[in-house]
Amino acid sequence: MSQQEPVDQVIGIVGNDIVKASNIEQQYLQFKAQRIESQYGDLKCEILEDLLIQKLFIHQARVDSIEVSEAEVEMQLDRRVDIFASQIGSKEELEAYFNKTILEIKDDFRDAIRDQLLTEKMQQEVLGEINITPTEVKQFYKNTSKDSLPLIEGQFEYRQIAVYPPHSENETYRVREQLLNLRERIINGENFATLAVLYSEGPSASQGGELGYMTRGQLDPAYASAAFTLQKGGVSRIVESDFGYHLIQLIDKKDNAINTRHIILKPKISEDAALKATERLDSIRNLLLVDSIAFKTAAILYSEDKKSKISGGLAINANFNSDLAGTSRFLYRI
Repeated sequence: MSQQEPVDQVIGIVGNDIVKASNIEQQYLQFKAQRIESQYGDLKCEILEDLLIQKLFIHQARVDSIEVSEAEVEMQLDRRVDIFASQIGSKEELEAYFNKTILEIKDDFRDAIRDQLLTEKMQQEVLGEINITPTEVKQFYKNTSKDSLPLIEGQFEYRQIAVYPPHSENETYRVREQLLNLRERIINGENFATLAVLYSEGPSASQGGELGYMTRGQLDPAYASAAFTLQKGGVSRIVESDFGYHLIQLIDKKDNAINTRHIILKPKISEDAALKATERLDSIRNLLLVDSIAFKTAAILYSEDKKSKISGGLAINANFNSDLAGTSRFLYRI
């Protein structure tokens, strides 16, 4: 009898914690889906390094008897669930979206949240012992070649006030008719990817509409709901999302992630509607500058973005697979 291959493989060990091949592969698929490339040539090596550093912080936290209470974990889980529910509509809709109960959703995030909080506490302990003067920082950068400085991830928050110019019913009808025609051509044998290159109005058009592997949480709820019900090679009916109208084809499914391609069309906005939206934003800007109304207050009163207006325009990170998911923080590389 031939020896069976292992289900998973241990890549690294830090204390009592392990990093498995599946951990690296999961993050690798997420990064590729988001078009994140390596700055140094090997993305999987960078992912392994990041995971080992996180495990090192967690190991040292345990050595130093730094703990995260269940109350802290539960509080952060409740916060994320509340934010996710407000984005999707309600807790009932959140359960339907993931096809899990709230308790099951929280259990899925529990270990990641605990590790994140433990890592943050340990980082605070380490940084608290460091005292670097501004002069020392300036001297370091003065003596270091710019080419040898690593790219690091920073974080930012932002508030927004959104005004959406409406499109006409005729434009909606035009877009839907065009998609119905394209769907019929695909069903009759024409290549989906070719038609995506020719007609799709999204950034993935040049890749034949392919988005790469993404989990349910990385996709627009309406898009995900339709895409996850498709069989491999199947083509959806017209799907309306926050971004436009889609035809979706399922390319492949791997664990809890799917690879899809799509054709997206967007109703055209008339110049008059766009001008009115611009004038509306200009008037709101004047309120901010002249009347000194707080941006947060203006967002609650005037923004048309339902997800952010309730928090005073503070945008929420909706990438469910990010450590920053459900917070108002986003990553950028500096």
